[in-house]
Amino acid sequence: MKILNITNGTNTVDLMQAAEISGDKLSWDDLLHEGPVPADLSLDELSVIRADYIIAQGWASAEQVKDKFETRNKLIKRHLEYDKIILWFEHDLYDQLQLIQILDWFNQQSTVQAELMLVCVDKHLGNHTPEEFALLVSQIQKVMPQQIETATQAWQAFTSPDAKSLENFVESDLSQLPFLKSALLRLLKERPTVGGLPQTERLILQSLQTEPLAPGKLFVKYQKLEQAEFMGDSTFWSRLNQMAFCEYPLVEYQVKEKVGYPFNPEQKVKITDYGQQAIVGEVDWFRDNKMEKYVGGVPLKKS
Repeated sequence: MKILNITNGTNTVDLMQAAEISGDKLSWDDLLHEGPVPADLSLDELSVIRADYIIAQGWASAEQVKDKFETRNKLIKRHLEYDKIILWFEHDLYDQLQLIQILDWFNQQSTVQAELMLVCVDKHLGNHTPEEFALLVSQIQKVMPQQIETATQAWQAFTSPDAKSLENFVESDLSQLPFLKSALLRLLKERPTVGGLPQTERLILQSLQTEPLAPGKLFVKYQKLEQAEFMGDSTFWSRLNQMAFCEYPLVEYQVKEKVGYPFNPEQKVKITDYGQQAIVGEVDWFRDNKMEKYVGGVPLKKS
C-alpha cells in the first residue's frame, strides 16, 4: 500500500521520520493567517500570490519559497498514485486553515481514488516525542463527506472578499471539524477593533504593561496569552517591527534596529505612550498609520 502523509511543516515531517511513520511525506508550509488569500484561484495561482507575500516579508529567499511551493504542489497532484492519504494536523489557527484548504482542494478534484484519513489533535504535533508521535497512528480516522463539505464551506468563507461571509459562517454548526470554530473566531480577532488593534498587537501590548522585555521573553509571554499558540517567531518579529517602525509606533526599541535573529543582547521592547492610548481606544493605530492588511480574502484599509 502506497501512503502519502500531509502535515503542517518541515519540523513535523522530521518528527514523522524519527517516529518511523511509513509513507511519503509532504509539508504544507504556508501561514495562511498572514497576507492575502483571495478566492476562486487554482492551487498554482494562489501559490504565486502566497509566495510573493512570504518573499516580501523576508521570511525566506525567493528561490526557497518558489521551490517549496512548486515541489509541494507537484506532489499533491500525484494523489492518484497513492492508496491512502493521511492528513496530520492540530487544533491551532495555523493548522486549521491548512486543513480546510487541503480538504477543499481534494473536493474540487474530479477523481480521488485514495482513501482520505485524518489525525487532528489538541496538542501541538511538534511537542510530541517520536515515541508519542508513533502512538498517534491509533487516532487515524477516515475523512467523512460531511467533514469535506464543512471544510469547503469554510474555505469559501475564509477566502471571500465579503467580511460578513466568515462572520456568518462561524455561527453555523462546525462540529464535524471540532477545532475549526475556535480557530476561525481567533482569526476574526485579527481585524482591527478598539484602538485600531488586531488581537495579536493587543496581546503584545498587554505583555508589556508591567515592564520592558527582551524580544525572546516577550514572544514567550505573548504565546502564553493565546488559547492555542499559532504564530511562529519570524511572523512575530515582523508584527513587532511594524509596531515599532511606523509613524505612530505602539512600541519602542531600546536599540534602534529591527528585531530578528541573532538578537542584540541589549535589545528591550517597551510600550509607548501612544500604545497606552491605543489599548483604551483613545487613538486608532490602524487608521493613524494608514495601514493595509488582509485577513483571508478580506482587504482591510484605513485612510
